[in-house]
Amino acid sequence: MHSLVFSTLLSGAAALSYAGNKVPFEADPPQIAANFPDVDQELYSPAFINPEGVAPGFANGTSAPNSQQTLEQFLWTLASRNEWMTYHNPVFTSEEGRSIPYVVLSASKSLLQTSAVGNTTNKVRVWLQGGVHGNEPAGEEGLLALLGKMDAEPEWALGLLEKLDIIVLPRYNPDGSAYFQRLLATSFDPNRDHTKMASQQTMEVKQLNLKFNAHVHLDCHEYGARRGLTYENKTYKSSTHVTDPPW
Repeated sequence: MHSLVFSTLLSGAAALSYAGNKVPFEADPPQIAANFPDVDQELYSPAFINPEGVAPGFANGTSAPNSQQTLEQFLWTLASRNEWMTYHNPVFTSEEGRSIPYVVLSASKSLLQTSAVGNTTNKVRVWLQGGVHGNEPAGEEGLLALLGKMDAEPEWALGLLEKLDIIVLPRYNPDGSAYFQRLLATSFDPNRDHTKMASQQTMEVKQLNLKFNAHVHLDCHEYGARRGLTYENKTYKSSTHVTDPPW
């Protein structure tokens, strides 16, 4: 009995061990990189608007391209000049105390003014999140580019918001982004913790998500070329919460 209790405690301690940058950075060789040219369109995310401002650690895989300050300033600036966007910095934080900012996009003033979230309009509610894995910056950067495009093309943005209410949480895992690591600071994989909810951070974000009660969830990741991808649409699945029916 004592040995069982001891082994249980050890396994719990292992699960809560402090995470590190465990995935080595591997730059694509020139012959591989040549197959992925720059896109022929303007991208409005911070790293593309101001390449000189990219965090130095991004070049060797030790930090995300955007610092926490850059992320927050970018979101706040866009929200300050668009009445259909509001910036929110929730009371909960990451495991190391970093903020987890998000923006609400809506043409319905009631949704923007009464609270950060709600389900009082008749529009389709969409939840967009990125940066779940801190060493996969493309999801975050893509969402920031989307927000930048909406800011640059307000008529297009308002056309979307005639039918949609949107929450964009671009950096789900700010601690992972700071160290360019996949995991939360306590070594939980946030992608798996959606169902286990072992981390307080996961539970806090989940509460926000459930309060918004979105019809559509989009979780933006990167795909590593370490295994084959079959031709069927196996990259799509229903929301990974134990109470969700398999639509």
